[in-house]
Amino acid sequence: MITKHVELVYEGGMAFAAAMSSGHTFRFDDRPSNTGASPVETVLAALAACSAMDVVSIALKKRQRISRYVVHVTATQREAYPQVFPRIDVVHEVEGAGLSEAAIRRCIELSALKYCPVSDALRRRDGDPPSLRGSPHRPIRHGCLRRGRRHGTIPAARRRRLRRSARSRPEMSGTVLVR
Repeated sequence: MITKHVELVYEGGMAFAAAMSSGHTFRFDDRPSNTGASPVETVLAALAACSAMDVVSIALKKRQRISRYVVHVTATQREAYPQVFPRIDVVHEVEGAGLSEAAIRRCIELSALKYCPVSDALRRRDGDPPSLRGSPHRPIRHGCLRRGRRHGTIPAARRRRLRRSARSRPEMSGTVLVR
């Protein structure tokens, strides 16, 4: 078992400095004074980073060459306490020559369901209040937005449908959206 350690030091107001066992430091603050990151936003950033690192690692093993990769995380937060996330949407925007859509989707699936500890921690409902119980996990929806000229393993009929829909929606031109 690996032990991680974080020391959080109060700096006045709502500002805190966190020192990680890795030697890195991080500053937290609330929105009004805005001198550091919000703890809630850092949780979402940690989810994006954790998932992205898994996806890139797995994609390299599958010999997928990623040239550009952006992860977009959008979450809805309850207004009542505890202010948990009832829904989190994660969209992976992946570009690269000759990417296989099936391979990238599998990378994302493995990260979301097997490897990413941040995703697993956010999905679990073990300590939730009764108002949030009901299913074993919170929904974290991962999707993939892949851009590029080559469509990899997308069937020809689907490529034609995507081209037609891209022409009707200029903002989607040259993109493939997989949900």
